[in-house]
Amino acid sequence: MADMVFSGMKMKKRFFVFFLVFLSILVMIGCQRESGGRAGVGSSDGSVAQSPLGGGTEQKILTFSLSGYSDSGKRSWDVKGDSADILTTNVILLDNVLSHSYTKGNAITLTADKGRFDKTKNNLLLEGNVVGITDDGARLTTDSLNWNAQKEEVDTDDLVIITRENMEARGHGAFGQPDLKRVQLKKDVTVNLKPTTVITCDGPFQVDALNNVGVFNKNVLVVDERGKIWADTIEVYFDSKTKTVIKVAAKGNVKIERGDNVTYSDQATYNAKSKLIILSGRPKLILYSKGDLDAITGD
Repeated sequence: MADMVFSGMKMKKRFFVFFLVFLSILVMIGCQRESGGRAGVGSSDGSVAQSPLGGGTEQKILTFSLSGYSDSGKRSWDVKGDSADILTTNVILLDNVLSHSYTKGNAITLTADKGRFDKTKNNLLLEGNVVGITDDGARLTTDSLNWNAQKEEVDTDDLVIITRENMEARGHGAFGQPDLKRVQLKKDVTVNLKPTTVITCDGPFQVDALNNVGVFNKNVLVVDERGKIWADTIEVYFDSKTKTVIKVAAKGNVKIERGDNVTYSDQATYNAKSKLIILSGRPKLILYSKGDLDAITGD
């Protein structure tokens, strides 16, 4: 009988020890889940990305996705990245960024090596091999681009190259709409128009694709096989279908050089179809003969 009592006490003691060990394991597992478990980062479109959380305030996740919607409930933009560092609850660092702006009538897809997204402002800073391609075929490349999804604006101070059908435009700094329908190149602008026309200016250069016009400002120079045109401001109008030049309007200190002949005026308008130039505002024509190079001037 004593042996049975002793054996029972021994079993209770073993059970008590086992219970303590089991309880300790539960506590350890609970602590591990708090410090090193898995956490989800949800997006407004319902997707979730999960990965282990690191120590400290920074959190590393495998993927990130966030979308914004208009008042009517339609998706207006989204941002995705293969991996991300969450610096704070509002600022997220992204790698291999893919984003879209679903502008009415013409969406744009933006890609970059890295990005910094501020959720409070819906602002995305793209850096490294930034490329934007619109649905209608326009293409933008630069080293960095600040995209404000809430205001629907893009901005950069880096070199920008924009190509659109028969045009390639280069300039330092750009500002405008994400769909590239209305964009301004800030300074040091060079525009190549096929087949042979090159236009340069100090800037800015404004592109309005909706109205098929480009406006060049400050020390504008147009060069092609027919000659050269200098002016303070030049407006170039394009055909809406073929995107070829149909009219050029030069204003302010206009100088036109065609071969040995030079004209000066306050304004000049060139019609591509008729190939005529109309001068207005104190026009002056200087003609040089091939023989004795005598000059003839007239108003």
